[in-house]
Amino acid sequence: MKNCVILFLVLFSTSIWADVWESKDEWTPEHELKYQQWIENDYHRRIFSNPESPYYGVLTDCADVAYAARIIFSFENKLPFKIKNPERKGLFASFYISNKQNTFDKLKNEIDRVKAFINKVAVHSGTYNLAKNDTFPIAIKDIKPGDLYITQYNGIKHAYVVKKIYTSGVMDLYYSTLPRVVREIKFHRGIPLFTFSEAPWGFRRFKNPEQLNVPEKEIPGFSLEQYELLKKYGPERVLSEISNLLRQEEEGLEGKVMRLIENLCRSMEDRLDSVNRSIEYVNSINGRCVNMAEYHNYSTPGLDNRIIKQVKILEKFWKSISESSKEVHLVSNVESALNKLIFNEYENSVLLCEGQDRKYDPIEFYFKFNEGMISPHPNASFNSRWGDESFNSDCQVFN
Repeated sequence: MKNCVILFLVLFSTSIWADVWESKDEWTPEHELKYQQWIENDYHRRIFSNPESPYYGVLTDCADVAYAARIIFSFENKLPFKIKNPERKGLFASFYISNKQNTFDKLKNEIDRVKAFINKVAVHSGTYNLAKNDTFPIAIKDIKPGDLYITQYNGIKHAYVVKKIYTSGVMDLYYSTLPRVVREIKFHRGIPLFTFSEAPWGFRRFKNPEQLNVPEKEIPGFSLEQYELLKKYGPERVLSEISNLLRQEEEGLEGKVMRLIENLCRSMEDRLDSVNRSIEYVNSINGRCVNMAEYHNYSTPGLDNRIIKQVKILEKFWKSISESSKEVHLVSNVESALNKLIFNEYENSVLLCEGQDRKYDPIEFYFKFNEGMISPHPNASFNSRWGDESFNSDCQVFN
């Protein structure tokens, strides 16, 4: 009798636990179309950083921006959200993470439960799980807003949300980075900077809950086309070929130059923000040497390499224009800055990014990086991070 009472109490208490939100519909092709439209028109960069946003305060890093988008849309449309649990441990651990979790029952406000749920998914999932378990590969010309580009290449893991696709074959891409903090979603216009070398990386689409246990080849929209292109062209060319397939009209020379410059200037702003966060954190721990986790959160080798790659792309493109008979009409200071780059004019003080200090000019950064003057280490001083003084320390460098 005692056991029956205990069982009744358990069942009764379970029945009154709250889901993160109650699902009232199932995913359909119409919902997927609505999701694409929502990503393109309503998923904005300040959704987590604007105090006026209901989702203000959500922490993000690489894969979080993708998962958060799917969660928020599912919640607002009362659709189910479900992904595989990558950290399933123990006999009774759940196979899935879904909106039917009752972990946040103590939070009576539904929005608070959703935000806590986003953070739970962020902690338990990541780039690999996003690619391997929760998405499937798609055909190139089927890439839509809301689809993802996920990669692991040369030690770099990254996830982009496709925000918009232009007729020129370039995309607006949303992403975040380490450490996991409240921040404005980062933005890149073009093709992804880092390529992919094998499956399951590349362009992919979220599985809806009913598709999680369906063989991928049976999911509508499944395609291995990008991996056939990868085999044909190799990692160095595959993204350019994908962009070519998406292109319906040529991008103007002036437009491409300014797009490359604007991306580069945004990357420099990202680095300044990362360095400032790093300095603030190291000061908070009284300047001690960072450990491995702290190093990976606050160092900038990946970001530094991204900037250098962007500069090289810009340098190569501007050099090809300069050596041709093509006419490009740019503001004089921009043209002067680009010539400074291709002719290695160290003493030229003209700046590429409007309104930036010379210390943060990407061309100056490029020159200093090539001379080994830039430090990515969190324990380096602010000036050492920007190549204005040397960094000598016994603090460990982690790979």
